[in-house]
Amino acid sequence: MNLVILVACCLLLEVTVARNVRREVTDDGKNLDPENPNNQFRIADEDVYDSTYLPIYEEEMVGKYGSGEDIIEGDIKVPPVGKFESLAQKDEVYRWPKAIVPFGIETSYTKDEKTVIAKAMLEIETQTHIKFVPDTHRRHIWIAKKSGTCTTCCLSYVGMIQQWSRQQVTLGSGCVTVSTIQHELMHALGFWHEHNHPDRDNFIRIHWDNIQDNQERNFNTMDISRLHPSVYRIGYDSGSVMHYISTAFGKTGSDYRQLVTMEGINGNTVPETDGPISKKDVQKLNTLYRKEYAAGAITIIPRDELNKAQSDGHEGSWGFSGMCPEDQFVYGYRIRTQAPEGDNTGLNDIELQCAAKGSTSYKTIYSKYAEWGKWSEFMYCSGTDNPVVGFDMLMEPKQGSGDDTAANAMDLYCKDGGYISASKLTERGTWIPAQNCPTGKAVVGIVTRVLDDQGEGDDTALNGVRLFCRKY
Repeated sequence: MNLVILVACCLLLEVTVARNVRREVTDDGKNLDPENPNNQFRIADEDVYDSTYLPIYEEEMVGKYGSGEDIIEGDIKVPPVGKFESLAQKDEVYRWPKAIVPFGIETSYTKDEKTVIAKAMLEIETQTHIKFVPDTHRRHIWIAKKSGTCTTCCLSYVGMIQQWSRQQVTLGSGCVTVSTIQHELMHALGFWHEHNHPDRDNFIRIHWDNIQDNQERNFNTMDISRLHPSVYRIGYDSGSVMHYISTAFGKTGSDYRQLVTMEGINGNTVPETDGPISKKDVQKLNTLYRKEYAAGAITIIPRDELNKAQSDGHEGSWGFSGMCPEDQFVYGYRIRTQAPEGDNTGLNDIELQCAAKGSTSYKTIYSKYAEWGKWSEFMYCSGTDNPVVGFDMLMEPKQGSGDDTAANAMDLYCKDGGYISASKLTERGTWIPAQNCPTGKAVVGIVTRVLDDQGEGDDTALNGVRLFCRKY
């Protein structure tokens, strides 16, 4: 990863979320970070060691490096002395329960930046068991632009810090790229750097003389005892998003370029630029979180590669996932559609209604949306033990020089075999094949793909939908 010296602050913070206006979530003022008194976020628009290794404690670092500083390997924050003595015993304490990672994000990020963050998360979600859920009521990661006085920091702790209700992932200036975001999120999920793998000397050569003074420690290998056996068997991965680039921590050469510090051997290569999450990263995440996934058992439908399913539409960016509370499922919905006049956008917004089994007290969830058109009435599957288990969509392909609409309507299928159909203002397109949860599961969440306002161009608004399912 591009290296920036990192710092972070983590707060023991219990956050109460209040929906003051539609689609806005703000901190209520309790225990605010004194450096960021106006922290708030808006989500509308839009096993844990390295994965493999157990975290290093401050005491170990002091003994190993002879200093008490709490930043190692460029972007890893080490918990303070005295807070984590009890975490050494069981690796499970570093894992996010049921593979669900609640998060909050500052409003200081632009709409485009939030789109990139959502894309990075969704690429992990669609390939692994991990789910990122906007929720600061419980232990969560807090995505912020600033750590202390540093505005260019990229930083994360490694794994879930059980003693804190909030742990910060810092994505400062220059850090909001898909690969960098995935790198820091992988730290938060429990991964350390791949170039510190105990077997790395079989795959790469370290040029120690080219490393900046006092930075040699960043190339120490991990003790094999820290490795999860199943993850270890997956092997070293020079293509990992967790692998630093070939010039990491390099001295400046006579041509004013950074010297190479890592070189591939035995047919291996070291990346020269940052790359996305790799196939082995996915395999390791799914290995480490298999137990948590089995407990949470969340499936995304359809399972096709991102932007390749019929229900994905043909343009726009994905928003954040909207998820029901842990003990609830989707029982109803409404849609916002636009009548066929002028630049018609068809389907613009979807709201799902979550409730606990046997209850009629509903919570509304949603993902990215547009504001054109009119709302339908709410439609519900009959009874209180009949959740939504699938969907289909009225979709229109690209019209060439004509007016595009993409998605135009959505129906939901109920557990009892029936379906519900919210009223719509357009009939354009054809119904695509239904997508259903695996047997025994029901819908618990949604993520949507929306094309932002095109100004004088052709607007299509909501293009795509995917739903999340969990064991019912």
